[in-house]
Amino acid sequence: MIFKLLELKNFIKRIGDRYWLYVKIAIKFISAIVIFSLMNIHMGYSDVMDNTVITIGLSVIAAFSPDAVFSLLAMAVSLAHLYSVSIVLAVVMLVVYLIIYFAYVRFVPGQIFVILAIPFLYILGIPYVMPLICGVFFAPYSIVSNVLGILLYYVYIAVEGAAGLSGDKSISNTINFFNVIVDNIRDNKYMLFSMIIFAFIALLTYIIRIQKFNHSSDVSILTGIVLMLVAFVLASSLIEKSDNFVNVIVGVCVSGFIAFMVRFFRISLDYSGVKNIQFEDDEYYYYVKAVPKLSVSAPDKQVMTIHAQIPTSNTMNLRETIEKTFEESEHNVTAAVEEDR
Repeated sequence: MIFKLLELKNFIKRIGDRYWLYVKIAIKFISAIVIFSLMNIHMGYSDVMDNTVITIGLSVIAAFSPDAVFSLLAMAVSLAHLYSVSIVLAVVMLVVYLIIYFAYVRFVPGQIFVILAIPFLYILGIPYVMPLICGVFFAPYSIVSNVLGILLYYVYIAVEGAAGLSGDKSISNTINFFNVIVDNIRDNKYMLFSMIIFAFIALLTYIIRIQKFNHSSDVSILTGIVLMLVAFVLASSLIEKSDNFVNVIVGVCVSGFIAFMVRFFRISLDYSGVKNIQFEDDEYYYYVKAVPKLSVSAPDKQVMTIHAQIPTSNTMNLRETIEKTFEESEHNVTAAVEEDR
């Protein structure tokens, strides 16, 4: 099984290296279609944005644009939906986006995708994959990304719960609308618990992953899976007062499987070939642990068609030729021995 996965990994790598530009465009287009469609389904406050032609057009723009434009389009679509609910709410969320960008994202640009991905992973039921991936592939600053992503998701949930109060545009109704949203976020203990657990798992996974023992990445993911499973099952029981643990268990297990697959396709090591190397220079003595990457080359299969030769009068019989050669050799040896005598 492992060799089949390695062959698949090498095949994907070859395709990616050869056609990376087209692969990247296709991935961004599919991702944009999924993200914008989920926004329209779960928010859907704007009739203009909830349009197939608009969704496809924005996805095409996102596919052929830089990554930063992709993230800006996602935020613009969310603001368009919020604008249909409340102009003031859209302005407030725009300010929140700007604060997040100038205070955090502009220093670590790639983390914007972590922040934006978490709400959609919640919709898919697998948000637990993000702290695992962040712990394995990113530094501890990704903790902030996880916390911000969870906050955005629960803001959208609060807006959805209070959307029915936005019909009247009076000042008193707008204030009441915002009070409901703030109360829902402030009193959401499960959100706060999720932030703490995601931050703890991301940090713990990172700490275990940087250790020097073999299979540290796999151990870090497995540890994170077990802790999250226990933590969120308890949270569902004690905080949400729910006895339906199936969604949590399935979500954590699927998230763990995805994290293992991402780790495997990103880097897979052959710990049977570990070498500990020691060398020195004028100032330092170095201890280096070298772990080779696990790889396998798919065999090149060459099929040859062999046709049986039809014997002819000129065809040489190999067996007769060999026997004749041995007989001549024995005769020559016997003749040489008699001459010596």
